[in-house]
Amino acid sequence: MASALARTLALGLLCAPPARGASWEWAGTFDLAAGHYTWSCTKSESGSYADGSAKILVYPLADSSGESLEAVESAAETAWATSTAKSSYEELETGSTYTLNFDDETWTTHFILHVDTAGAYAVFFEHSPYEFENGFHYLRSEGGEDVEPAFEEEGGNHSHDEHEEHCPWDLEWEWSAIFPVEQGWYDWNAEKVDGDYADAHMKIVIMTTTETDLHDLETQAEAYWDAITDSDEVDVGETIPLDVGTTLHFSQETWASHFKIYVPAGTSHIAVFAEHFPTEFEGAYHYLRSANGEDIEPVAEESGAGCESASENTGTHDSKIWGEVILAAFVTVVPTLIGIVLVVMTCMPKLKAMMTGEGGIVAVVHSFASGVIFAAAVFLLLPEGLYLVTVGKTEAGGSGMWGASVLAGWFFATVVKQVCQLVIGERSNLALPTGNGEVDEEPQKSRSTSWLVSFPILFGDMFHNFSDGLVLGVAFKTCGASFGWKIAWVTVLHELPQEFSDFAVLITKGRMAWPMALTLNFMSGLSTVIGAIITYSSDVGSGVEGAILAAGAGVYLYVATTELGPAVGDLMGDRALGSVARLLSFAVGAALIGLVLLDHEHCYAPVVEGEGGEAASDGHAHGH
Repeated sequence: MASALARTLALGLLCAPPARGASWEWAGTFDLAAGHYTWSCTKSESGSYADGSAKILVYPLADSSGESLEAVESAAETAWATSTAKSSYEELETGSTYTLNFDDETWTTHFILHVDTAGAYAVFFEHSPYEFENGFHYLRSEGGEDVEPAFEEEGGNHSHDEHEEHCPWDLEWEWSAIFPVEQGWYDWNAEKVDGDYADAHMKIVIMTTTETDLHDLETQAEAYWDAITDSDEVDVGETIPLDVGTTLHFSQETWASHFKIYVPAGTSHIAVFAEHFPTEFEGAYHYLRSANGEDIEPVAEESGAGCESASENTGTHDSKIWGEVILAAFVTVVPTLIGIVLVVMTCMPKLKAMMTGEGGIVAVVHSFASGVIFAAAVFLLLPEGLYLVTVGKTEAGGSGMWGASVLAGWFFATVVKQVCQLVIGERSNLALPTGNGEVDEEPQKSRSTSWLVSFPILFGDMFHNFSDGLVLGVAFKTCGASFGWKIAWVTVLHELPQEFSDFAVLITKGRMAWPMALTLNFMSGLSTVIGAIITYSSDVGSGVEGAILAAGAGVYLYVATTELGPAVGDLMGDRALGSVARLLSFAVGAALIGLVLLDHEHCYAPVVEGEGGEAASDGHAHGH
């Protein structure tokens, strides 16, 4: 569904008038390795190409940012003036403009792009590539992997006046669009997503029109919107009235609510102004379909998603959101104190006796902690790090960066341990001489803190919390306070077992006094606040965030396997009962954190003009 949303938004952008002075309708930036790529143009479902030819220019950039794209637009305009005709499977070189002639005798036409030098490149295309995309991506590597843009925009020269005049977004509705229609019946569809509707109801205005410019219709739409009363309601199965405002009520007794629309004769288009994004209610099928089940796509659409983030708004609203961001970040730090304080206050003497006594309690606690930390890496840090770090890169490039970051995190934790051994003078698992000159096979435990264990635990926790803060800031920035708080509460849920296990390891294997463990664990948790401030106040690239998550995963894998892993696998004298206890505690720890993290969703901005990248294509990003 995400790819369908990206295509829908791109087509909507395409149909808007080109920017002043632009020679192309679409431009995007890509990070490309040296080699060959295939640019493909395919016939639509109607059986024809959107146009018989299209001009294209691939131009080198300093980097794949929007600023670099803007910097070369003047030079691109000059190069655009002269082009060379190319036919199916002919080779395209960077720096030259070509006119691609599509082969009408086949359903798709491929062109080979040759890249001599790895780096960032801009692609300027006469039309939107999504017009020619049907069944597969328009740009693929030699091995058939999709290559996504790091940045994309409709039109040239960054002239987006028609979209920016409402920024900050000040309209009553969140989304509006114009659809081509004919006389007859249509269905407006809303589905439950993850078990619930995004909202129980939604205000909507549907107008008949011959216009294809939303701005010409907004005054009348506002009048209809303001006239909506409590009695203007439509239930499932009923017909939505045209040229008037109403409220749709979704049936909670079914997973899908359908409403009918009748378009009278002589109507060529309808304009829809909706309280929420219709893609928030889209799951198995499109939100607007004809009576025979054909998807109806917009020819123009507009929403507040294209505006700058809420942090650039002025006045009380900005201060309020900033306060909520900081408060939410501190809420996520609470698990470092609450559960542990209760343990310390109610049963610290008994806990100490259990930790230092016989019976394998320490091994069981360490096994539980290993499961929790291992699951945090596997279910959260590793997959989300991989997803973010590959945005705008080839699969090989993204995987390489992700793998290098994971290894770097593990390697750093190893270096920390060896530095501690060299500087602090600690050694692990060394036999110590006894008083009679014999070797004691079980080393005596020092009363001093073992930084070999404690520092990686605290450092890994800092990485994890910092990453949570990054995501929290992004959620508030791109999706608003409602979704930001959802992320905050989910973070709290997966932090509770995490922080308890960290504390247990610090006071047992780390031999740290509980007041110090409590204080340092809390301080490492404060990195959430720092991460949230960074991403809410500035633009942090998805690649950087992904690398941070991956490196944090490397640290956690080190702690879970190298430091705590032996507690799970080495039975020593515990035998069968000890085996069951250790394996069960590991499984419980992993399951506890895993079940929470499997529903750990993060929010990224929808694909809009000037914002490319795969990570930005989630149609359910706007939470309520």
